[in-house]
Amino acid sequence: MKLPEVKVNKLKELTNVFITPGKIENLKPGESVEGLPEEAKLVSACVDRPQMIGGWDFNKGPMPLKPYLRTGTTLFFESDTEIDITKYNGKKIGKNTEFGFGQILIGKW
Repeated sequence: MKLPEVKVNKLKELTNVFITPGKIENLKPGESVEGLPEEAKLVSACVDRPQMIGGWDFNKGPMPLKPYLRTGTTLFFESDTEIDITKYNGKKIGKNTEFGFGQILIGKW
């Protein structure tokens, strides 16, 4: 039996798994996420309780804790057109990406 050929570079159903905590505001089904193709619409998400992250400012002292998506959070997207995922290798999404937050792995579901 011959297995069907799978296109791994172009997907209509894709997942994003966070490998670092991520900060995305207003995550709603049916909408796209900044940093990803606009045609990819959120279908569902597997999330745990928020991870609270703060910091320290040497001039002002402790910074307030803010909620982030935990590492391992998975977002499921669908698109009417095929998306070339090679453009998004090593992509970070959300806020504070310059500090290493929001790094994702893209896969098929």
